Parts: sequence; structure tokens; C-alpha cells
Amino acid sequence: MLKVFLNPFIEEAACDKFMYSGLVNYGYPLKLLPFNKRPIFKNENEVRFAFRPTYPIEDYCVDVSSIFEKFGLRFSPDAPKHHRDAVFKLWIENGGNKNKIQFPYGD
Repeated sequence: MLKVFLNPFIEEAACDKFMYSGLVNYGYPLKLLPFNKRPIFKNENEVRFAFRPTYPIEDYCVDVSSIFEKFGLRFSPDAPKHHRDAVFKLWIENGGNKNKIQFPYGD
């Protein structure tokens, strides 16, 4: 669903009109940039999206105003409280729904 949401932005900005996506590799040897992370982050089970921009990346902007209606947040139990608090604050300040956030059990 996130890939479908991002596709119109990618088609506009990607030089080959293509978005690459895949699970992050948490081991060694490193296989393919930008899909690598150190093993210490393995609990994240992250998926990444990447594209080759047609112009400098700092000039590119994705309008995420509608993302809050379609997606939510789920925090890892390993995420420190200060990290969760900062992300929660940004989410709410930018229009996110606090009912679409899943905190670890015990919070």
C-alpha cells in the first residue's frame, strides 16, 4: 500500500520512472546499497524504497498530507522512550491520528 501511495511521486522525479524496494539486509557481506544495515538493527525488519532522481534530491518534496489517513505507526519494543516521544510529537503536529499509533505492550 505504501508503494502504491509513493508511485505518483516517483514517476515524476525518478530518471527511469522506477522505484526500487526491498527488505533490508542485516548481515554480512553487504549486498546492495541502500538496502543494508548493521546486524544490531535486525529487529526492525525494515523495508526500503529508493529511486534515482532526475534533479538534486534536496529540491524534491513529497506531499505526505494524505499519508495520515492511510497509514499508522507501530513502535518497536526496543525503541527508547525519547525516540517514541519525538516521533509521536512529530506525527501529531503534522496531522497524524493518535488512534493510529501502536505502542509496545506495557506502555
